[in-house]
Amino acid sequence: MRWWKAAQAHLPPHEALPEQLQLLMQAARDSGISLAKADYKPQQEARANVLRYQITLPVKAKFSNVQLFIVNALQSMPTLTLESVTFRRERIESGTVEARIQFVLLVRKAITR
Repeated sequence: MRWWKAAQAHLPPHEALPEQLQLLMQAARDSGISLAKADYKPQQEARANVLRYQITLPVKAKFSNVQLFIVNALQSMPTLTLESVTFRRERIESGTVEARIQFVLLVRKAITR
């Protein structure tokens, strides 16, 4: 259990959530993607000092840009994980895809006294 406490120490604090979301938006911009909407919701981890934020992003872009965004986001945010991604293309000749990307961001819970 000692390793888990050490791992938690490397998580960003809950108070850093706005900065973490800015990093995610920057990864999108760097990948040529404009994020029109982002939904995120906290999920309490049982018996842990950790919050999981499930982040859902609907994206419409070239397939290669979506791939680049996912890679950039994961590389720039060590506590971000890819939960799922689904792709849809209206027409085979279309240059863009609609993607629904779900990430999970782990942060340390705020300490309450």
